[in-house]
Amino acid sequence: MIKLMVTDVDGTLIPEGSSDPSPVIAETMREMTAKGVTVAIASGRSYESIIGVFPELRDVGVFISD
Repeated sequence: MIKLMVTDVDGTLIPEGSSDPSPVIAETMREMTAKGVTVAIASGRSYESIIGVFPELRDVGVFISD
């Protein structure tokens, strides 16, 4: 059983130079949190920047930022 998923943002969840994840990525994040998996985003971006990209994780995600 997966309990935690940690990932980077730029070049991993979204293409370099973009600020929008694909609908597939956003839906996968929602499905994972609905199944009880904690989603953590680790990035050199600021907290505000990460929340701007993934607002649906604001109350359920973990953010490791700049």
